[in-house]
Amino acid sequence: MVTPGRGRTSRRRHPRKPGEVTTLTTTPHRSRHVDPSHGHVETWNRKSVPERVAQRAYERHSVSAEGCWISSYSVGSHGYAQVGWTDRTTGKTNTVLAHRASWTHVHGQVPYGMTLDHICKQRLCVNPDHLRLMSNFENARRTSGLDWPIGVCKHGHPASEMRYRGNGQAKDGTQRFKAVCRLCNRQWQRDYRARKQIRKAA
Repeated sequence: MVTPGRGRTSRRRHPRKPGEVTTLTTTPHRSRHVDPSHGHVETWNRKSVPERVAQRAYERHSVSAEGCWISSYSVGSHGYAQVGWTDRTTGKTNTVLAHRASWTHVHGQVPYGMTLDHICKQRLCVNPDHLRLMSNFENARRTSGLDWPIGVCKHGHPASEMRYRGNGQAKDGTQRFKAVCRLCNRQWQRDYRARKQIRKAA
């Protein structure tokens, strides 16, 4: 459709109704997850982890003094242990994070669009008790070892104030997004204007 006054085509790709959750079934245990606060469809965890692979990831580890299960698998450039396997039907090689495979052995497949967060903050840990299931929207905001209750921003504002904004494109051409708290952003703008006024007056 054409946006009035802009003279260009604007397409709305995702539902924006407040509180709406859309589930599109892809396989018996897979579905698209839409965070009700912003309507963006998350498409993580497309691959199902075979049980034989999940069991290997669960069993192959050493226990640290803190109780973490340090995976014995190779570590990727992202800092997480990863486990691979060859699909017996297609012959293709697949790779997933070892902690996800270990969690799958105990709890079943990670729901489509969801991700796992290390409560212990140890990336090599594959202990299912040290992992919690959450949307990538929530997990992506917990960077640099920071943490806060699920459902709010790091300053305590409700998740209903969180919105996705465009953040460039991924290698496959899909749009990337970043989470922004509207209340925090407004406060940042007020602080920025105040600093600007001080510089002008100096």
